Amino acid sequence: MLAISDEFKRQGLDPRQSSLKIGIFGAEPWTNAMRAEIEQTFDMDATDIYGLSEVIGPGVAQECIETKDGLHIWEDHFYPEVIDPGTARCCPTAKRRAGLHLADQGAFPIIRYRTRDLTRLLPGTARPGMRRMEKVTGRSDDMIILRGVNVFPTQIEEVLLATDWCGVISSLN
Repeated sequence: MLAISDEFKRQGLDPRQSSLKIGIFGAEPWTNAMRAEIEQTFDMDATDIYGLSEVIGPGVAQECIETKDGLHIWEDHFYPEVIDPGTARCCPTAKRRAGLHLADQGAFPIIRYRTRDLTRLLPGTARPGMRRMEKVTGRSDDMIILRGVNVFPTQIEEVLLATDWCGVISSLN
């Protein structure tokens, strides 16, 4: 969407005048700063969607436009389990981010799929009967340990984007 914004500007068009009012964005992690720039640039609401091509594609969970505070999981089809990436044991009340398992409850036998996506489960808000998952911050297999500190690529991206020489945030000011 940011590339589309650049093209609008290159052609001298005002993105805020487009007919786009709601965007559903997924596939790659994106920061809240990127969301803010998209929403401000296009005068639209930007929501997150979560899916896995190995399971069903997009549609495992979707953020609600009313709150934008996590992705509501379609629990009529998926049963989420949060596991400790180190032990692979379930930790349903995890306060920290942990790996996500998805069990498909469709017409097939339940199959557990270890996504390695780092998140945690939260109670529902805009859809109270549906649990939410926090925004995925990375994958347990993407993490590097730098001088004893766990670092994920999305954390590096967020720091870089906050700089004047590289950042999205500087264009919002």
